[in-house]
Amino acid sequence: LKFAFEKFEMRARLVLVLFAHHLHRRICNNRQRQRSIHRLPQPLALLVQPYVLFHCVFLYLLGESCMQMWDLMQASHWLDEENFPRWPFSRRPHREPVVDVLRLMAIATPIVTIFTGMVTLVHLWRHHVNLERAFDRGLHWYPSHSHDLAMQVAAMPLIYGVFSLDCVIQTLLLMTGQCFVNEAVSPKMLDMMRHMTEERYSSNLELADLCEAWALYNFGRLCLMRIRRQIRQEVPMLRASLASLDEDQQRGILIFRDPEHFLFRPLEVTTGIGVKFFVYTCVAKSLFALTVTFVADTFHIRLCDQVPWVCSLLPLMDGAAFVSSTIAILSLIAIEHGFHQILRLEGFAPVLKFLGVKVLVTVTCMQSLVISLFHKRDLLKSDEANLCNACLLCFEVLPLSVLTYHAWKPRGAGDAGDWYDADCGWGYGNVDVGRLAGEGDWAESYAALGTNSSTSSRGFRVQVEKAKLEEVSSENLRSFERSPVASRDPQGSASRSFSTESPQGSQSFQHDGSELVRWKSFCDLKRVW
Repeated sequence: LKFAFEKFEMRARLVLVLFAHHLHRRICNNRQRQRSIHRLPQPLALLVQPYVLFHCVFLYLLGESCMQMWDLMQASHWLDEENFPRWPFSRRPHREPVVDVLRLMAIATPIVTIFTGMVTLVHLWRHHVNLERAFDRGLHWYPSHSHDLAMQVAAMPLIYGVFSLDCVIQTLLLMTGQCFVNEAVSPKMLDMMRHMTEERYSSNLELADLCEAWALYNFGRLCLMRIRRQIRQEVPMLRASLASLDEDQQRGILIFRDPEHFLFRPLEVTTGIGVKFFVYTCVAKSLFALTVTFVADTFHIRLCDQVPWVCSLLPLMDGAAFVSSTIAILSLIAIEHGFHQILRLEGFAPVLKFLGVKVLVTVTCMQSLVISLFHKRDLLKSDEANLCNACLLCFEVLPLSVLTYHAWKPRGAGDAGDWYDADCGWGYGNVDVGRLAGEGDWAESYAALGTNSSTSSRGFRVQVEKAKLEEVSSENLRSFERSPVASRDPQGSASRSFSTESPQGSQSFQHDGSELVRWKSFCDLKRVW
């Protein structure tokens, strides 16, 4: 890591940070580990949380980029063009107003990116630190599942801004000649450095697009999760209605017996294919761009010259990314329109969240087309076009961060109807338990909860939940009594008698050490045993 942070450029550091953050989340998203972390002193327990540590490192990298911009401005007298070397590809016969505009934009990019980081930190604070919830109060710094996905989306403007600021720095290093401080300027070296700058520039944008694709994927997961929970909430009422039919009529009904299996899961798989393919395509493009940049930076080899077919893959990958992005967007639009009444419950606002995720990609696509037209008409030189595009990206992520904050911010602790509270799940006794980050979805129609210490483990509850118990009726209770899930008793505890109310009346039933809880709503549970 020390070698990578000293030898490689900013994009290599950011890749290491993103990979380490993903690994850190996989390690810390566990109840047992979080209990151990929460026993630490308060500042340390908060600092080692994945998102807090991730943003601390990212702010350090942002500060390093700002210091590098400061050094560039000091060395070039605040980016005065008179101090720039006259490269053949950027030579102008006389000073033009467009150069002064680009100079002011480049000077302002660090300030704008810092404001973007401040808005993102305030957003993170409301999701992670300054948050009160009604479940798992002992693990208050362990985010719930919805907050975990929302924070991954909320981090996109800051990540995009840091990548865009590095694009500005890489372009200015070439324009000011600071990349040749320790190198002898020659036509061959000038061509190599210009090629390396373009590769770094493109790899930064590819990684930023990957973060945007990941945010879109998390938004799709949230939409499908809310639809699944609504279906599971309505299944008991549907099954109760079907119970009043004759046996012959019930025998011909298949889809309504399990609508989640026959209706929702095919829809979920179809939508997931488009979104996941978009993410995989962006991953392949990013790895390709990083490989080309790494070879150019480390070995000073231009793969396009040595292996010509390598560069021919990039247009194909761009086309695949465009097609997969279109399919993913259309799939999510179809989901949003088809389930709009479900998604807008509890103030979810799917349209605003979707715009916050996709508006930047649309704007950057149109922006690159307009700038390329200016470049083809010789209104902007190649390096000026790159600098203009990178500066505009830095300016655009600031309103995007404000839009993301408005669309994804949680409500106050006293406000009712916050959709994040849907993670509140089953509870037994006086302990409220919900779905936290990295855990499976608890929102089954029914959940069997253990009252013993051994059966209160998450693994046991998940196994019992997967049984997907049938509706509460005399016939289903007898089938449940004969099932292996009901007969399992890890502690060997004595059987106890519980009573339940069914449409046919009140019945008693021998059950061993487990409590059957009907999932009535996301936060409010009704005991039926």
